Amino acid sequence: LLSDWLQQTAPAKEWGISHRAGWFRGAYIMPDGEVIGEPENPVMFNGGSAAASGYTVSGTPESWRDSVARLAGGNPMMMLGVAASLAAPLIGLVNADGFGVHLFDNSTAGKTTTADIAASVWGYPDLLRLTWYGTALGIANEAEAHNDSLLPMDEIGQGTSAKDVATSAYTLFNGAGKLQGAKEGGNRELRRWRTVAISTGEKDVETFL
Repeated sequence: LLSDWLQQTAPAKEWGISHRAGWFRGAYIMPDGEVIGEPENPVMFNGGSAAASGYTVSGTPESWRDSVARLAGGNPMMMLGVAASLAAPLIGLVNADGFGVHLFDNSTAGKTTTADIAASVWGYPDLLRLTWYGTALGIANEAEAHNDSLLPMDEIGQGTSAKDVATSAYTLFNGAGKLQGAKEGGNRELRRWRTVAISTGEKDVETFL
């Protein structure tokens, strides 16, 4: 009875629930679930990322510009990392596809530093930087949680096997999950995402595979 009474008397409010981050109903959902903007109706994120704790604020945009971005000037690889990071939330607004950049060279070439600089736009790099050591499903979950966002993936050589990395890379950069049947018949709705990924490794993807 109490439940019925509350439903009848409480003001009706429609919530929008999204299973992926990014732009949704006039707001931007961060991978940690924070909602930026003031949508007409409230929205919430029904997903999650293993890197959620890394989305923290430290300093100001001016201090990041002066102490991080300024030092990347003149270094093509680092400038590419910053540009890719800043482009991530814009691709959905212009209806563009997601893309990935794989940085490969020897261990002292600054690949991880570039990924960290790119990740610093969003929060604490050490917590935001994920690894290729995971299943295709786990990486697909992260891609969905990083829709319209940056996904830093460190050291392709840590993948469990070349076959697993190939499956994960195809899933990530294809922008769509695996086609699956529904238990009640038919198929489940296909999971899709637009993600900008920065990957690192000592070998290029083709050689590693």
